[in-house]
Amino acid sequence: PPSTSDSDYTTVDLSGIVGRLKSQFDLYVRLSNGKFVRVLNSGDTLSADRIESFKAKGVTSLHIVKTAQEDYLKFLDSMVAELVKDTKVSLEVKATHISNQAKSTIGYLVDSGFSEASMQQAQQYVNNSVEMVQQIAGKSDLVKKMLDDVTAYEHSVACATLAGLLLKHIGGNNAAIL
Repeated sequence: PPSTSDSDYTTVDLSGIVGRLKSQFDLYVRLSNGKFVRVLNSGDTLSADRIESFKAKGVTSLHIVKTAQEDYLKFLDSMVAELVKDTKVSLEVKATHISNQAKSTIGYLVDSGFSEASMQQAQQYVNNSVEMVQQIAGKSDLVKKMLDDVTAYEHSVACATLAGLLLKHIGGNNAAIL
């Protein structure tokens, strides 16, 4: 491991990596003494059996080195894109993975220097946008059909989030414009 400092690692969602694509990052477990031990090498796939054995030993989360967050996000992008196209996967599972992808992206942005307050404001913007779109969908078949397409929905929410974040950081201090 690059260090034993918690600040050099970030937690990853186990359900998002089990049995999917080969990882592009190493995974670590944090021991009770605070040290991190590599449990998965980059290029390997994490099996459900292995996750269950970690849980049986009391492991509640795995970690990556923060410098690997970009690779982790690319991995999530590929995995979510694969899931969204899979017609056998339920909308609930797709929505869960998209939500986990959003949380990981927010974590990355915070680690990259965006303030927690900015991220909370962006999250509120997204929540308000989702609520408004759902209300419109109740009155419009066209919008309802769009929302039924999870790919379009996820893309729209992601674009709205990024637009809000960028506006805030390029001087969008006017609440009405934001």
